[in-house]
Amino acid sequence: MKRVLLVLSLTISMIQGNWAWASHPNEGLLSLDSLIQEALVNSPEIKASEANLQATTSKYKSTFGAFLPEISLEGGPLTTKFDNENNSGTSAYGKAEWNLYRGGKDSAERSKKEIEGNLAKKQFEKIKASVAREVSRVYYEMAFILESIAIKEKALELNQEQTKLAHTKKTAGFTSDADVIEFELREATINSDIKELRQEKESKSRELSVLLGRNEVSNDLAVKGHLEKGTQIPNKDKLIQTISDLNPDIVEAKANLESSKEDKVAARSGFLPKIGLQAKYGKIANEEKVFSENNNYSVGLTVNIPLFSGLSSVNELGAATAQVARSEALVMKQSLSARAEAETLFSKLATIRERLDLEEKTLSRSEQYYKITLGEYRRGVKNSPDMVGAAERLLTSRIRNLEFRRDYQINRLRLLAMVGAAPSDKSVFSASAGNNTAVHENNLAPGEVHEECMTLQTTQAITYSYNANFPLSFNIHYHIGKDVFFPVKKDNSKLHKDIFKPSIKQDYCLMWTNTAKEPVTINYEFRVE
Repeated sequence: MKRVLLVLSLTISMIQGNWAWASHPNEGLLSLDSLIQEALVNSPEIKASEANLQATTSKYKSTFGAFLPEISLEGGPLTTKFDNENNSGTSAYGKAEWNLYRGGKDSAERSKKEIEGNLAKKQFEKIKASVAREVSRVYYEMAFILESIAIKEKALELNQEQTKLAHTKKTAGFTSDADVIEFELREATINSDIKELRQEKESKSRELSVLLGRNEVSNDLAVKGHLEKGTQIPNKDKLIQTISDLNPDIVEAKANLESSKEDKVAARSGFLPKIGLQAKYGKIANEEKVFSENNNYSVGLTVNIPLFSGLSSVNELGAATAQVARSEALVMKQSLSARAEAETLFSKLATIRERLDLEEKTLSRSEQYYKITLGEYRRGVKNSPDMVGAAERLLTSRIRNLEFRRDYQINRLRLLAMVGAAPSDKSVFSASAGNNTAVHENNLAPGEVHEECMTLQTTQAITYSYNANFPLSFNIHYHIGKDVFFPVKKDNSKLHKDIFKPSIKQDYCLMWTNTAKEPVTINYEFRVE
């Protein structure tokens, strides 16, 4: 009997507390900031983009040569015979050619290369931001995997204790082999899930190795940190307003439009005259002979007026004009598509946030249901299928909570991609409604917890306030590994208002706990500055 009570006591202690993440024991040393910094230095994609930027810059500089004279030395032995006249000699002279005007073609080519160079600069910054977002995505996906493994390992530990309890009850004659088999089947399922998660973790480790530009692909990389409930939402109005100027696809489409306009200018030059200057000095020769042994010179201005080019100039201009129209249509299409996609992502992010709030309430209820079922199982009211069902419901709720936290972060990264922003770019963030403080309302059941989490720098501060119809507990906390630190803690309070300034950069959470026996309605607001 003492053993049964001990097992039950251990089981109860292991499920107490409304927690949404696990302190995974194999937590690595790779923080998100360190991963991003390593990728920005070593990423092959960034290095390739940087090389492309250097190439386009050199091509732009090379276009200035079209506006400068070309100077060269020419000459060589010459022997000719016409009728009975023989001529021979050696020519050697300096030659200078200068294209004074080619119908604007040279200016168009220079402008086009300048557009391509500016686009390459923007693409270089785009690639850097994209790599940072991709590293962040893999970080969140790996954090989800690691925490899921930890949760399932904890569930496996609980199931093993319940299996021991079932064996004890069977030995005492209170149940049959069915109870034991029920828990053994669940153990096999959990072990299978853990094996699959570990394989996914290795896959993410390899993906991360490539993003980081490491020489060796590793299966053993592990990230540090937990999936917090994010509150840093891009400012919708600001993002929509700037999307036409910052969206990478729109920027590229606009650059292609400007480039196609320069192509049209170059095509139009086929109808305009061309003017050139040529000068020679030295022992000059023509096709027939070297003129003399003395140095001579010649200077000539040439004017070429195109009269007929077999319609090639007409067709080239027509093609360039059509290309401009096509580019204009693509700019319009990209602008509409980007705005529509941004609206969809904002809507999806809001839905995930709402569902996450619901999942946290479901998690609290699942824990309560598990405790009740466990107590009734101990008294013999419930059997093993009931116990397994309650445990599985609790496990599913915890995993779903993590899934929504992961999806929230990944969709936030997709929103940032709409304006080519890096995860650390604060210019597009509203920090939960920007500088405008939004009022939130939440209903907490007895024992229920609600959190708002965010990353705070030491240069930032959060202004917050709340009021409730019953006293509750409030704290601001952060996690380092398995340890929890509380820079702010208030018990049994209905009203509170303050400004919190962090001493270290961390992921901080504002947390309210209903310690009353009645449901509590809480209204709160906060602003990060």
